[in-house]
Amino acid sequence: MKLEWLQGMEEYGLESDEIVRLFDFTKEEALLLKKAIEYFVIELNNPLDLTRLTYVEALNCNLIFQQTDTDYGIEFVEKTGFICGLTKASYQRLVSLIEPFCSRDLSSYQWLYDVDTEIDFLFSPSAKGGW
Repeated sequence: MKLEWLQGMEEYGLESDEIVRLFDFTKEEALLLKKAIEYFVIELNNPLDLTRLTYVEALNCNLIFQQTDTDYGIEFVEKTGFICGLTKASYQRLVSLIEPFCSRDLSSYQWLYDVDTEIDFLFSPSAKGGW
């Protein structure tokens, strides 16, 4: 599973100029991610730094999931990097969006939240990083 930050995406017809994406993963890695989010973020309400997961290869960024009182999506925080702040209910929805990728090989992709923010969040199993 690879983690990457992309800029200049408006030229592809997207509303946001920036995307953080998780891509090039197996259904086993999707399941591991789902379980990590459920346990650390939803159950324990602890931050989850994706770069600390052995199956995540950070190409040019980091991403920390943390529970917040309101949904603000992914933001860049100086000296910390990218933080995804969502409510518990939104993380539960995010996990449900990952679920189909855990049980079968899919060639589709999924936007993991619908928050009014400058940075979108893409989940795509494609090894080429395409969506």
